[in-house]
Amino acid sequence: MEEAVESILAQTLPVFRFLIFDERSSDGTRDALTRLAKRDARIDLRFVDHVGKSPSLNAGLQEIATDYVAFMDADDVSLPERLARQVAVLDAQPDLFAVGSRAHVIDASGDVVGEGWYVPVGRSAVRTATLERLWMPFINPTVTFRTAVARDLGPFRPVFPAEDYDFWLRAAERVAMDNLEDVLLLYRKHGDNASRKRGRRLHDVQWNVAAGAVQRRTTGLDVVRGDEPFHLAAWRDGRIPREAYRLLALAYAEGALLRRNRLDEASRDALRDAIRTIGPRDEALTPDSAHWFRMWLAMTRASLLGGHGRRAFRDFLVAMRWFPCAVQELLRRAHSSTHANPSHGNG
Repeated sequence: MEEAVESILAQTLPVFRFLIFDERSSDGTRDALTRLAKRDARIDLRFVDHVGKSPSLNAGLQEIATDYVAFMDADDVSLPERLARQVAVLDAQPDLFAVGSRAHVIDASGDVVGEGWYVPVGRSAVRTATLERLWMPFINPTVTFRTAVARDLGPFRPVFPAEDYDFWLRAAERVAMDNLEDVLLLYRKHGDNASRKRGRRLHDVQWNVAAGAVQRRTTGLDVVRGDEPFHLAAWRDGRIPREAYRLLALAYAEGALLRRNRLDEASRDALRDAIRTIGPRDEALTPDSAHWFRMWLAMTRASLLGGHGRRAFRDFLVAMRWFPCAVQELLRRAHSSTHANPSHGNG
């Protein structure tokens, strides 16, 4: 925690207010934060008793007087230029609501162990990833955004622990967002990370939020179902249009199967129901043939893990339908890359 606070205090951006919410900590964090606040007047320390981030985020948004707000988590480290870089981007692009960045992953000792996960770069890429693939568009503690626009978008809703995901899905429907290619944060990954502890609940709430976003965009009905256990099959009952359900199922497949998570039987059946008619030439739903080839191989694996040999065989046959298109796509990419770099291969 102290390293995270110190990384903000060491920012090259000279003037800011550092609002810290401590939620029921009992490990000495309160004493450490109190010492830091006495040392640096930029720290505004708040001790709160609620559970979940939405009450603190909403309280902060209502009282903050600065033009911009930056997120930061207690595990992570912001690099010194982070705030200055992001403020400069927002100053230069008045129509841009929020900007994040890439991050490197560090372990509990602070050693870099990876490059973090993929974030889309470019406004169009962020919009596509968020609205069409239902991805989380940001590594959340890298984000800086406009205070007034955030207030206009509405409060962070009580969908613990996916308050941020819900907010960014709603924001993507109305405003422009982007990520910088540069690494501006070190994201700490260890056994104490909140998302690892919350496990299945986080998964259920995230997919309820995603389903709610699809329902909102296709029917105009905005319903929060954060606390319900998520079952993909439940969304076949007509609550959202058929094509919207298919979008949800495809995104669910990408999130669950490509990360090698097991699907429950009802969700696996619902997923097949949603994508069984998709063929290699359905460009509207399949812009990335190699991706869908990999997805169907993952589906084959999921069927085998579930003990469904016949279904695994059928899934494998579907994967083979994608194989020629996937090869063509990879060859096309290689060809484009070669022509984009005339010196390629000339040593």
